[in-house]
Amino acid sequence: MTFSPARIFSDYMVLQQGLPVPVWGTAAPGDTVTAAFAGQVKTAQAGTDSKWLLRLDPLPASAEPRTLVLSTMAGGRAEFRDVLVGEVWIAGGQSNMGFILADAEGGANEAAHAEFPLIRCHFVPRIPYPGAELEEPGKYALDYRWKPCLPEHAGGFSAVAYYFSRDLARTLNVPVGIVDCSWGGTSASCWMSEAALEADPDLRVYLDEYREILARLDRQTYENNCRAYQEKVARYQEVADALRRAGRPGEEAAETVGPYPWPPPAGPLNFLSPCNLYHSMLRVIQPFGVKGVIFYQGESDVAKSALYARLFHAMIQNWRADWNRSDLPFLFVQLSAYADGAPDSEAWALLREQQQLVARTVLRTAMAVSYDCGHPTNIHPPRKAPVGARLARLALVHEYGRTDVVASGPEFRGMIVQGNHAILTFGHAEGDLTATGGELKGFTVCGEDGRFVPAAARIRDAGTVEVSSPAVFRPVAVRYGWANYAEITLANGVGLPAAPFRTDAPAVEPPPGTRSECSIPEGCQPVASG
Repeated sequence: MTFSPARIFSDYMVLQQGLPVPVWGTAAPGDTVTAAFAGQVKTAQAGTDSKWLLRLDPLPASAEPRTLVLSTMAGGRAEFRDVLVGEVWIAGGQSNMGFILADAEGGANEAAHAEFPLIRCHFVPRIPYPGAELEEPGKYALDYRWKPCLPEHAGGFSAVAYYFSRDLARTLNVPVGIVDCSWGGTSASCWMSEAALEADPDLRVYLDEYREILARLDRQTYENNCRAYQEKVARYQEVADALRRAGRPGEEAAETVGPYPWPPPAGPLNFLSPCNLYHSMLRVIQPFGVKGVIFYQGESDVAKSALYARLFHAMIQNWRADWNRSDLPFLFVQLSAYADGAPDSEAWALLREQQQLVARTVLRTAMAVSYDCGHPTNIHPPRKAPVGARLARLALVHEYGRTDVVASGPEFRGMIVQGNHAILTFGHAEGDLTATGGELKGFTVCGEDGRFVPAAARIRDAGTVEVSSPAVFRPVAVRYGWANYAEITLANGVGLPAAPFRTDAPAVEPPPGTRSECSIPEGCQPVASG
């Protein structure tokens, strides 16, 4: 076994400040590995399985380019240059996290001027299943190098992660590293272990459905279908890359070669299969030192909306256990508005509600509202700057203790009825409530018949909204933004939007293992899962 540091280590990387810094890899059994960095020298011995791991003592933030030197008694040596120390965040999820800056609204111009050498990104290679890169060497883009945020690289950064890291670096004045571990179309179950799914009887459905597919699979036909699918993807990608080089959004490739080929054939070679990416991508970067996780995902779990709080919470627990950090911060994005062919349907509303349940009950989590950034017919809305900025606000308030930053939009607290009006109270109304565009939109109200109708709404005073309809004599319940796609306009004085809600949700227990001091307002309990 030759000496080999883990693939996440390269020139231009950022190490996490203030925490022990794991450094690991493989070497001949019994060989001694030495790490030298910033005046520290640490050693470890490779075990019988050839694995070694050492930890540098916590380091202060530093923009000084330094070299991490690794050497072994047997003569192995590796040097990683221009290494900085600052804040490192994993950027996880599916396509709206993977959506690149070059394709975002205003992103091409932003990338052309992105001179932020203290921001660096590591793209975890997208390996669809464990061992795929060994079976077909050269098929996958195995570039493990960290890249500085400069015009020649920035266009390929995750747009959400770019705006997040840019705002953090500007405010904290420290280097920021992003570890992009995302892939479009993925369920949260793709990023979890088999044990984590098996542990919850309700979540086993993800494994059970997959096992049923395997039981019916004709292997030869499946492999033929996989090859044909990859050829279609390669053709689409070729056209998309050419468009980007010409300064146009890659998604315009659909106009030439048709829509992106989707979905891949179901089976063991499919990256969408439960647990595949957990092993082929996430485990590859563990236990790299990080501050926390930003996450944008959920679109692919809408079909099982009622399970999402349990699923997402189990995934968070899984990752926290793997990093041996029960308080690993998770900041995530609530799904944007998207009609999904049925704007008035509530499937997406139910999943958003499940996301709120996680934010309200799972410690060290927080949710950024992105409903207003959505698009009725585009599941990949190009408006990504506000999403990254809102995640940065959450990080600054919840993880860096900034008291001069507002991180939340108006949050529903309760409802009382006065005559034929429903009076809603909101928290986080910094600078008073406002209506973007001048008019409150997105409210519906029902009476005892349970039939919701569009409602008029007005800001009555600080923190309250009055809702009514001439068709409802005595309001029983109010909903706001309760649809796959609707126009909503309630915000606070700093422009952060209110999350959608319904006052008539059934009361439920929070996901197993969450905090008992649940802060869900009375009359706003999310739907039951399971």
